[in-house]
Amino acid sequence: MPDISFNCPKCDGNLVVDAKGAGMELECPHCKDTIIVPQHVGTDIYFRCGACGASLVIDEQAAGMDLECPTCQKTIPVPNLIPCPFCGETIVSDAIKCEHCYKALIEGPSG
Repeated sequence: MPDISFNCPKCDGNLVVDAKGAGMELECPHCKDTIIVPQHVGTDIYFRCGACGASLVIDEQAAGMDLECPTCQKTIPVPNLIPCPFCGETIVSDAIKCEHCYKALIEGPSG
C-alpha cells in the first residue's frame, strides 16, 4: 500500500503516513494538534473556507461548484483541479505550492 501524504488542517504542515494509518488519530509533529489521517488522498479536494477558514474536504466531482460551508453556512466556491505545471499531478487551481513535487506555483515578491 502506498503512503498517504496530506497537510495538517491546522498548521498546513505536510505529513506522510503509512496507508495502514488511515482513519487513525495522531499528533501533528509540526503543531502538536491531534488530527485524523484521511482515509484516502487523491479523490478528495482539501481546501479552506474563504469566509471562516474552516478546513473542508469534498469529492473531486464537486470541483468548480459552489457549496455551503458547514461551519459558517456561507456559500463558497470549490476550487477547480488542474495539473501541476512541473510534475503533472492533479492539484487545486488556487494552490500556492504543489503538494506532490513541492514546487512553488506563485512567485514571491521580488526584492
